[in-house]
Amino acid sequence: MEHQDVLIIGAGLSGIGAAVQLQRDCPGSSFRVLESRECLGGTWDLFRYPGVRSDSDMHTLGYGFRPWLGERAIADGASILDYLRATAAEHALEPLIRYQHRASAAAWSSTQSRWVVSVQVGPGRELQQISCRFLQICTGYFNYEHGHTPSFAGMGSFGGRIIHPQHWPAELDLSGQRVVVIGSGATAATLVPALARTGAQVTMLQRSPTYMVARPAHDALAQGLRPYLGAKLASRLTRWKNLLLGQLFFQFARRFPEKTAEKIMAQVQEALGPDYDLRHFRPRYKPWDQRLCLLPDGDLFEAIRQGRVTVLTDEIERFTASGLLLKSGQSLAADAVVTATGLDLLALGGLALSVDGRAIALKDTLSYKGMMLSGLPNLAFVFGYTNASWTLKADLTSGFVCRLIKRLDQGYSHCTPVLSDSNIRPERWVDFSSGYIQRSLDRFPAQGSRAPWRLRQNYFLDLLALRLGRLADGTLQWHRSAGPGSPQDAGADKEADHFRHSPRHSPESGRPGRWRAAVIAAALGVALGAWWLLDQPGLPKPAKPAERTACPLPPSGGPQPGMVWVPGGSFAFGDTVYPEESPVRPATVQGFWMDRTEVTNGEFARFVQATGYVTTAERPVDSTLHPGLPPNMQQPGAVVFINPTELRQGGDPRQWWQYLPGANWRHPAGPGSSIGGRETYPVVAVTLADAQAYARWAGRSLPTEREWEWAARAAQPAGLAVAATGQPSPTESAAQPTQANTWQGFFPLNNQASDGFSGLAPVGCFAANRLGLHDMIGNVWELTADVYSENHSGPDTLPPDQPPIAARPVAAGPAGPRHVIKGGSYLCAPNYCMRYRPGARQAQEDDLASSHLGFRTVLRAPGP
Repeated sequence: MEHQDVLIIGAGLSGIGAAVQLQRDCPGSSFRVLESRECLGGTWDLFRYPGVRSDSDMHTLGYGFRPWLGERAIADGASILDYLRATAAEHALEPLIRYQHRASAAAWSSTQSRWVVSVQVGPGRELQQISCRFLQICTGYFNYEHGHTPSFAGMGSFGGRIIHPQHWPAELDLSGQRVVVIGSGATAATLVPALARTGAQVTMLQRSPTYMVARPAHDALAQGLRPYLGAKLASRLTRWKNLLLGQLFFQFARRFPEKTAEKIMAQVQEALGPDYDLRHFRPRYKPWDQRLCLLPDGDLFEAIRQGRVTVLTDEIERFTASGLLLKSGQSLAADAVVTATGLDLLALGGLALSVDGRAIALKDTLSYKGMMLSGLPNLAFVFGYTNASWTLKADLTSGFVCRLIKRLDQGYSHCTPVLSDSNIRPERWVDFSSGYIQRSLDRFPAQGSRAPWRLRQNYFLDLLALRLGRLADGTLQWHRSAGPGSPQDAGADKEADHFRHSPRHSPESGRPGRWRAAVIAAALGVALGAWWLLDQPGLPKPAKPAERTACPLPPSGGPQPGMVWVPGGSFAFGDTVYPEESPVRPATVQGFWMDRTEVTNGEFARFVQATGYVTTAERPVDSTLHPGLPPNMQQPGAVVFINPTELRQGGDPRQWWQYLPGANWRHPAGPGSSIGGRETYPVVAVTLADAQAYARWAGRSLPTEREWEWAARAAQPAGLAVAATGQPSPTESAAQPTQANTWQGFFPLNNQASDGFSGLAPVGCFAANRLGLHDMIGNVWELTADVYSENHSGPDTLPPDQPPIAARPVAAGPAGPRHVIKGGSYLCAPNYCMRYRPGARQAQEDDLASSHLGFRTVLRAPGP
């Protein structure tokens, strides 16, 4: 039987964080992560409904060891999944994760001092067993198989579609339809404005209202500090600011609920106008009796004000063929009904637990410090805060587990929370009135009436207890490994007493504890001081970056829609900045039409839909073409940029480039990503063959290198003298362009995104050149028809009388056949790449797709 020191169940937000902390703090412990699904990400891979996003700020939802560097403090699901994948890639976790491994039961053996975990493997659910010394359960708190959907009369008679957000169909398009969303929780608050943005007419139908609070999608402190402190330090300070302010708001709301409710209602009234009926947003409960719903930039209020969303407070009598009949007698016509009616909670992923053959009922246990269970040795679970970001408690829990493991390494076999105080009263696991919690409380353990059995929902108290508190506290019983002639638990009480009084092992009594408290206090002081300063009236506020998901372009006109005419001419071809760009020499091109933007996801999707084309990154890999490929590159996929948090010595590009199986044009950042809502972004993760196939379908061609460079220079003939002088022309300055999507900051760690984009931008967001061509520099590298050769030594290719896409000799380098790419990408920075110039060029393997590589086409036809 396979044995590991630690088994982590779940590869979502909690599991990935637990694995990294274990790897960093307990490097001598072997571990594996068991994940029931086909990929990591948990909630953020499962939920695909429109607008899915965080419901708390990312500076606190992100890991403490990996600051959130994204522009938006309230981030979309795809960005969060990218963050998780980048974290896993940075710490090389993929080989340690076992996908399609569903843990179904765990049995503790006191004689062996280990857990034996029963695992169902693969689609056939083949049963295997793995033993471990310590078991950490990171499965979240809800059932991934299905959500909660109440049974309504007449559902079978409804002629439209009924959808639960937890299993949103990928192909579903509700634009222009009448949609009723049942519910008013976090999911509904996210879905409703997102559906409205697609053009749907949405009604949010709620049985009772929820407190809704608008917050900026961008954090002013983070934006203000970034230019001075860098993104990482700014994010860390913002995290502490948000931690403190969040806890202060929660404590104020619990002590002064009426005043808090008044403030929230005043904000809603201001957002919706003086005539709006506030009964639709005035709950019957007190603030924080249920979790507040966060609205980034008040998007739901904005949709209501614009008339795209209607809110009704009523109950459903029954479904009808055309919609819903409400108990008030009102009828609602609907083409689709979305049941955002909550989650079906599931404790510990449904894992069946037993100790020495005795089955354990969770409801009969008490939780120790919100992370262990009474009577269960060497087991911890993650359950985040209900009043703050989940990851805050997950980080603390994983850190505490590492402390336990380090002490186990000192000669102990196991540690068990033992309830010995008869005055401890069992209480409900979570003191929340939300329906989805109330109907599932019997599936969870109880909490106790006081510490260490009580959940405090307070990060700062937990920080002290879990980072600095004693491990031998009299409740957590430690048992030594069995030795010759001595009982297994001999010395446990003596050792516990030693730990109570030893300054060396009591972090609360020594200098390290005082220093840590001082550092935390200083960080809080700096963060709050900076926040106060930035909030003062009269001081300039950092401009909030425009959050654009599309940049509308005016009609192009002319005989070739979407294209612009590039007149022929002569120019100085090449540059002298890098060797591969030389020599600079005269070149002449004939006039041609060129796409004014890169080919977009939407355009490429229409091509795929019309032809059934399958891209290179989606096809099985022929390893005979590239002998010696590592196993992961023998699967269909693409190379994806991963933003590291630190730069190891040597600058190995593998720190920020990862080959991800499952990455392709549909999933450009990996299997969990999507192009939903990104129809106007340039298509990426395509190869030369894919671009040529699209061009043939469109009746066009890829540009030659000369054509592309001439167009990027806006058909400016000046600069021919460069060929004689050997010096770059003024248009070939190495300075970073301001009207292009490039990397602002130190690559690859800190993109300050002062141009409004930290990654790809929709096409056409930056000013066009003199001809009307957008994004010729930056955004994505663009494929050309020319085979790559060093120093421009190849002949002029593709003369006007040659077929647009012709068979040509293949130049094979060490990595295989390569063609020229031009223009640089959003990853080009002053300290890296610097190819944001018309004359710059690079080689690209013909069959390797990449997340920063796209194309545009040309048409060789008479001009206007």
